[in-house]
Amino acid sequence: GGFGRVELARHKRTRRVYAIKLMSKQHLLDHSQSGYWEERDVMVKASSEWLVACHYAFLDKDNVYLCMEYMPGGDLYYWLEKYDTFDETIARFYLAETVLALEALHELGFIHRDLKPDNMLLDAGGHLKLADFGSCVRVGEDGYYYCTSPIGTPDYISPEMLSCQAKAGKIGPACDWWALGVIAYEMFFGEPAFYGQSLVETYSRILGHEKSLRIPTDADPISSDTELFIKDLLKSSTTRLGSFDLLTDIEIKLAKNNRAVAAAQQVKSHAFFKSIHWEQLRSENAPIQPVVNSETDTSNINFDERDLSS
Repeated sequence: GGFGRVELARHKRTRRVYAIKLMSKQHLLDHSQSGYWEERDVMVKASSEWLVACHYAFLDKDNVYLCMEYMPGGDLYYWLEKYDTFDETIARFYLAETVLALEALHELGFIHRDLKPDNMLLDAGGHLKLADFGSCVRVGEDGYYYCTSPIGTPDYISPEMLSCQAKAGKIGPACDWWALGVIAYEMFFGEPAFYGQSLVETYSRILGHEKSLRIPTDADPISSDTELFIKDLLKSSTTRLGSFDLLTDIEIKLAKNNRAVAAAQQVKSHAFFKSIHWEQLRSENAPIQPVVNSETDTSNINFDERDLSS
């Protein structure tokens, strides 16, 4: 991660394998925005099958440690590199699982702010869990937080987040739905929607998304529902699919007055997902089946190897 390193370890008593994130205390002190507490809070409070769980948190004189469940299937970036692009069946499945992960996170009162394929991990059965909550932020009672500087990875950052660099303002969960749109585009076309040769070019395309968003004509064709889904997510924050501004009073009431949940329900209701059985998704056979030969298999992951024999 950006503020620590992850190693594989085995619990001496239970023999269970975990992924441990190590973070320097000094580094956390030097970087007050590193998000350690938010990351710990999300993983400790989360009981969702869609979010990577933290089983232990501890420290020594130099470091703090988060002991997390190990996801041997690798991240979605690895699989996108392997496949180049996904067909609609694979893409729809993992986008749907990501929607459920974001719904769980937003219901807890957090925004991820760094959703990208690298943070979308697969278990041994090929099912997805969202990870790396170091950029998370807790929202206020109104569902927003006050942003004074952009947070996130350039290709996936939302236009309203970028605008905070010039003028501070309120940011809501819709910034995560924007990132989902960029990822959907990447799944079908092999690169992020606003990819540029430089940071300046990328940011310029994001801020000018109404004119710069292009659906490639030389790629494999996508369905009209897929194209509409991508375009509905890659809109301004007030007209974007999943925006609070688009919610009706009835939608909010049905979500027990939790606007973040109502927004997720709105995304789930899109025609792109009409074939998805949301309640059964986790029990379905995943379209990607990672080869995992043992509980310590790291062949799908770029880990710093360590001796697991002791």
